[in-house]
Amino acid sequence: MGKDKSAYWWLAILGHFCVFAWAFVYTCQIWKNTAARLETQEVLVVVVMILILTLTTVATLASSELRPARMAVILAIGSISSIFYYAILYYDAIKVSFSGTGLDEKSPMIDAIYYSIVTWTTLGYGDITPMAHMKLVAASQALVGYGYSGMLIGVATALLLQQNER
Repeated sequence: MGKDKSAYWWLAILGHFCVFAWAFVYTCQIWKNTAARLETQEVLVVVVMILILTLTTVATLASSELRPARMAVILAIGSISSIFYYAILYYDAIKVSFSGTGLDEKSPMIDAIYYSIVTWTTLGYGDITPMAHMKLVAASQALVGYGYSGMLIGVATALLLQQNER
């Protein structure tokens, strides 16, 4: 695989944490100022930020010569971060922008995490359905999920091939 470039490794990790922290603080500020209601433009800003983070991660991994194990760590961090950040977006909108038989009014955060995981993996059970602008958010999460899933499968394959060579 060539030399391991640790600068890429730390840059990717730092990028994930910085962008995720900034997005989380940004969302918390919006919640304070608008009584827990994100506007369409604000949601789209956060979604674009997540898409940029995903593309940056993929470009960093594709242009570096990191070992597959380090790539797997970066992808795992990115995958989990994107699932939980989308869950934060869904939590804000779950009562007004979603419908379905799968919603539980007593535990909206669990519903948001559940919907985020189902959307990220593109399973799409259909028990919770987004309305209005949240359809675009869900569609963007499906694209992010495809990107991370494809990279994870590629890295897992590289790890298996690397073990078989030994």
